[in-house]
Amino acid sequence: MSRRLIVICGPTGVGKTQLALHLAKLVPGALVACDSRQVYTGMDIGTGKDIPPQAKTKLVRLKAHRYPVYQFQAVSHWGYDLINPATSFSVMNYVSLIQPVFNHLWRLGQVPLLTAGTGLYLTSLFHPPATGPVPPNLVLRSQLASLSLIPLQRRLKQLNPAKWVAMNQADRLNPRRLIRAIEVSTVDPQAYQLNLPSPIKSQVLWLGLTAPTTWLDRCINRRVQARATFQFTDEVKVLVQRYPDFLKLPAATATGYREWLAYLDHRLTRQQAVAAWQLRERQYARRQLTWFKTLEPVLWFDVSQSEWQRSVVDRVITWYS
Repeated sequence: MSRRLIVICGPTGVGKTQLALHLAKLVPGALVACDSRQVYTGMDIGTGKDIPPQAKTKLVRLKAHRYPVYQFQAVSHWGYDLINPATSFSVMNYVSLIQPVFNHLWRLGQVPLLTAGTGLYLTSLFHPPATGPVPPNLVLRSQLASLSLIPLQRRLKQLNPAKWVAMNQADRLNPRRLIRAIEVSTVDPQAYQLNLPSPIKSQVLWLGLTAPTTWLDRCINRRVQARATFQFTDEVKVLVQRYPDFLKLPAATATGYREWLAYLDHRLTRQQAVAAWQLRERQYARRQLTWFKTLEPVLWFDVSQSEWQRSVVDRVITWYS
């Protein structure tokens, strides 16, 4: 059984899914989403699943979980709609759920094409975390909430110097991130050890899509404008009706939802909401690129260049043959 895998990483709006659809007909393969927000049901337009209305859907049981599989353009799409927005979901859940999908596709003789937008999910497939998430310590959080930035920084430096060194400048200036780092550093890691599947072992082709900032910004702005529709309004209204505390859920951190709710509540005009959404999406794209650029095996392709797709196809054909 051939265990090949193609990773396509890059920022939002760069065209990962479109490339994967094209490559899936060459190798042949199936798409597997690697996105921390596309795992949620009912969050389709805002998270950019781009599932056409004519897509066929079926449920496939692998081990104890039933996976929705969408079929369109003669290609299967996995990794969407794994959980509802009110259910806690972590990188460990993702790793545990997606590895059986890879094994299933390999048994069928297909190549998984992993469209990766969430860097942590991607790297954890190959280097699974040793420990699970530390639950909130509300008492400690209450105590730390009264401290200003400098005392929080000093506390973390004393408690966990390695964590302090590993944090980027933005996180060092973020009291919420500092409090969480202190919280995690106060517990015994042995108490949260995980029994996860082994790291993925396969022949991997790493592809990265990028573009000049101005080009990517225009792409993102157009993409957000195209999503800001009556259909998205309906999607947001259904989510709020179904989950009254939606804004308190981790799922609500996906770009677009808070901004559109502010528009629906008349706290922002439509133009202001779209502009705020576009800004957050552009900022998110920069964070994605920063993460993916640290992955050494990635072969990067500039999608603003005219011949980039031919270069990718040539590389894939050489690798697959």
